[in-house]
Amino acid sequence: QVLHFKDASEILFLFLTVFSLDAEIFPSSPEILRGTTLKLLCVLGNHYVPQRNASHIIWKLNHELIAQENYNVVNETVSSPCVT
Repeated sequence: QVLHFKDASEILFLFLTVFSLDAEIFPSSPEILRGTTLKLLCVLGNHYVPQRNASHIIWKLNHELIAQENYNVVNETVSSPCVT
């Protein structure tokens, strides 16, 4: 069974509207298989570092904050939560 979500770029658009940042979110596909672990990456544009970096990214699921201990700051421009 496939779950359909709004395009991830819409979520990113809200984030970018608040912070006026250039960033991308991966994967961009709005479909995942039910029960699949979803790994998201938010990659900030290099020219915003050091003013903003991956530690400034917050993640929400269904309008609820995902606990920071569930984030992985890969480097200064990449943040990734794990959502199952």
